[in-house]
Amino acid sequence: MMGRQRMKGRILEGKKLEWAGLILFAAAYVVISAFHEPWFDEAQAWQIAKCASLREILFEIPHYEGHPPLWHLILAIPAKLGVPFEIGLKTVGFLFSAASAALMLFRSRLPRLLRMTLPFTYFFFYQYGIVVRPYGMMLFFLMLLGMEIGNRNTNPWRVVLLLGALCLTSAYGILFAGGIAISFLWELWREKDIKRLMSELLRDGRTVSLLSLLLLALLLILEIIPAKNAYAMHIQRDTSLPVRLFCAFFTFPLDCFLSTSSWFGVEQVSMQAMSIPLPQLILGIVLGLILWMGMICISSKRNLKFFIIPYSMYVVFAATVYFSTHHMGIVFLLVLFWAELSYRDEERFEIGRAVVSRIAKSKRDARMLHTAGFILLSACIVIPLYWASAASFLEIRVDYCFARNMAAFLKDSGLSKDPLIFCKWNYGGSTFAEANGNEDYICTDIIGTAVPLTAYFERNIVFNLNDGIPDDAYVHHRSVSYEESRETVEKWRSKGIPNVVIGYPDLEDVYESDVTAADYTCVYLRDEGFIWKDIHDSNTATVYVQNALLDKYGLTAVDDSKLRFWHEGITFTPEMQEAIENGVPVEELLKPYLDAIFGEED
Repeated sequence: MMGRQRMKGRILEGKKLEWAGLILFAAAYVVISAFHEPWFDEAQAWQIAKCASLREILFEIPHYEGHPPLWHLILAIPAKLGVPFEIGLKTVGFLFSAASAALMLFRSRLPRLLRMTLPFTYFFFYQYGIVVRPYGMMLFFLMLLGMEIGNRNTNPWRVVLLLGALCLTSAYGILFAGGIAISFLWELWREKDIKRLMSELLRDGRTVSLLSLLLLALLLILEIIPAKNAYAMHIQRDTSLPVRLFCAFFTFPLDCFLSTSSWFGVEQVSMQAMSIPLPQLILGIVLGLILWMGMICISSKRNLKFFIIPYSMYVVFAATVYFSTHHMGIVFLLVLFWAELSYRDEERFEIGRAVVSRIAKSKRDARMLHTAGFILLSACIVIPLYWASAASFLEIRVDYCFARNMAAFLKDSGLSKDPLIFCKWNYGGSTFAEANGNEDYICTDIIGTAVPLTAYFERNIVFNLNDGIPDDAYVHHRSVSYEESRETVEKWRSKGIPNVVIGYPDLEDVYESDVTAADYTCVYLRDEGFIWKDIHDSNTATVYVQNALLDKYGLTAVDDSKLRFWHEGITFTPEMQEAIENGVPVEELLKPYLDAIFGEED
């Protein structure tokens, strides 16, 4: 017994446990990252860094991407040095993730159990770690900021430098930095009153540093203001603004830690297009209030504003401008910042103690409240740990994105050298058709499928992505006019019918009666799909080749009947119509087709 206690003491003393946690984190990251196939957003950033000039990255692309250029500048180092796509991208992602994990393990003031578990939760480890996006930078700088912001009065320039770095990470970083800066300014206002604050504006290092931050933020906002021809969504449905605001304010934290609301579909874009049932929303608000109460109880009165103000700004932006499901975890990052700030504050739990003193009538009541708080906190850790485990398991079992395996197939078969490879071009087509008032409008600029695929090649191999220009392999997110679209379509026609089609060859809208799906044979079919928490949104990636070219490339057909039925529908032949007239049940005739689409019944 004494030997086991001494062993336990040696393990717990010093930082041995933290070093073990960091090694485990790094090992888990490397293993799961090796299975992860980067998707469009990851590849788009890499292709911009690789193909665009420094001038374009700094002054043009931010107007179309909607974010400052720091992420592209960082990726440009390995990309322009010729480092292979996945190695370069994932090395950058690993460095930010491991640095954030090290900060949490070795420098955080959070309780040890939280420090040891938080790096392995869903948004920390997987969504903003394994999936390599600029939000990994946000995590790093927000954690540093949570550790330094307590010195805002004694060392304001260090805090403002970190706020400036946060601004450079993304548009959401600008929002959060602005909200935190407003909270800081509020403190100065209460300290000095408005007259004295204005009179000492340029003599106080705190206000001078905040003015410098304001100047940087304004410059970045000017840089990311969308260009007139920037691609923009046209939402067809409109969920009311009050519903969106209530939904965002109360259920975003809930869905970061405890739940998966039905209206936040996998990779769903815009809250305006979400169908939010009122009974579920009311339940979400009630549960959200409970979580909010638990969070507020951790804080002191003076520090609560450092969460409320930036969070409220983010909620308004998400409800009125833009929101995609994977952006929800940004709230998790803000919570980490605020939790670190709170645990460095001697007045932490000030609100919680006040609440307990008012509600608890006895020691037993106080114990029950403490137990309820412990259960709530435990659930907020255990559930995200489960999500991270489930997402990692799915990464091993299924494809997150089609591009890696399809690129290998194209290389092995020799198809990657074909001069007429086309990707499906109808991404966004329906919304643009309505916006332009022309039924034959084709969105010729947003060829999103091509981007993750071309990232595995030294050049652009897809002709209908930017006219096949070899060193231009990213989507420019420009909304082309109807006339420009028709000119591009004529250019495609002049090149002839595609030899290879990535996606289902529904080409009649460009080539009219010159080509149909029957002129192509499926030679590659594989499932892939977005992973969100414990959900895998499955799709099918395909490659079709002209029938006449099968022998040239030595390819054989793959059964795609399920997709053909899905795309083309079921046509009743004269024989089927005669069978129905003779009394054969329709269900019996349709069973082979439905089995092909949905699988045979058990």
